[in-house]
Amino acid sequence: MAVLGLPGGMEWLIIACMCLPFLVLAVVAVVLVQQRGAGAAGQAPTPPAPPAGWFADPTGRHELRYWNGLSWTASVSDAGTQSDDPM
Repeated sequence: MAVLGLPGGMEWLIIACMCLPFLVLAVVAVVLVQQRGAGAAGQAPTPPAPPAGWFADPTGRHELRYWNGLSWTASVSDAGTQSDDPM
């Protein structure tokens, strides 16, 4: 029985072509959700960097060295006297 009036029972082909884009989008969405979940669960969160300030000199050459929030600077301090010593 031809519901859409197409010869040879071609209705299934029309319906399949109309549903295919939605099926592809659903599969892509599932894959993306799984990838995000695996990345978040498989990796430890990165702790935030300490705020800018004076901290113990990681090289051990001085008492303190200034951390600018991203990296160590050349500014150092010994007994309250500030100077520069590039890393």
